[in-house]
Amino acid sequence: MAIRRRTTSVRRTIIAGIALFCAVTSSCQKNADSPVPHGPRTRFYEVSAADYWGDYGTVLIQGYAEIHDKTNGTIEIKRTGPFIPPITFPVGPEEGELVVTDKFRKELEAAGLGRLGFRKVVKAHIVEIPWQDWDLSAEFPPGHPGLGDPDKYLDRPHSSQAAEALGDLWRVILDDGSVVEAGNKTKQARFRNKTWNGDDIFWYDTSLYSDRGGIRMIVVTAQGKQWLEERVGKWVRFREIPAN
Repeated sequence: MAIRRRTTSVRRTIIAGIALFCAVTSSCQKNADSPVPHGPRTRFYEVSAADYWGDYGTVLIQGYAEIHDKTNGTIEIKRTGPFIPPITFPVGPEEGELVVTDKFRKELEAAGLGRLGFRKVVKAHIVEIPWQDWDLSAEFPPGHPGLGDPDKYLDRPHSSQAAEALGDLWRVILDDGSVVEAGNKTKQARFRNKTWNGDDIFWYDTSLYSDRGGIRMIVVTAQGKQWLEERVGKWVRFREIPAN
């Protein structure tokens, strides 16, 4: 019995010593059954082009995209030159098209925002219009085509010099990053947080919408939003998406 009491006393001394060490150093791990603290809920934002000059700006700044080769995912574009913003959102057969310059492609790759792929863009028809020198805050660009048809800007002949000045352009291929719950006129679609793939930039498909059909959208987290704002904030806009 004396040995047992001595053993119990030693155990109590050891436990007390461990407790004191933990209290002083705060280095002990939490019990596995303890609740794990969570950070603030991740916020998600739809990314689209900044709005300058309405439809005229869409033609001048974003341009158009068409599928060039379905087998390898390349597109061809029809747009202006010799200037192009680092990031553009050409109007194409699918929503969520994203085209970047060669320099910005390298920045995206280095940023580690997500699992990205890149396909070289075919510069099918580039017209020379120096719109970058115009006032973006004006209601309309100078010398806009008559009859309210912005596409007339691109009726000019192809300029090989303007096309060359654009440098290499790249179509960005994003991962399908999450699921969106069905929405309609009385209930807004909501981002399902638990299905998020962890990327800071990705596509999600709104094919579950009951009143809009499937629309692919570009989405970023708050971290992705901050990264884009710091580098190309002039050319993008964001709309927060409700999440649950």
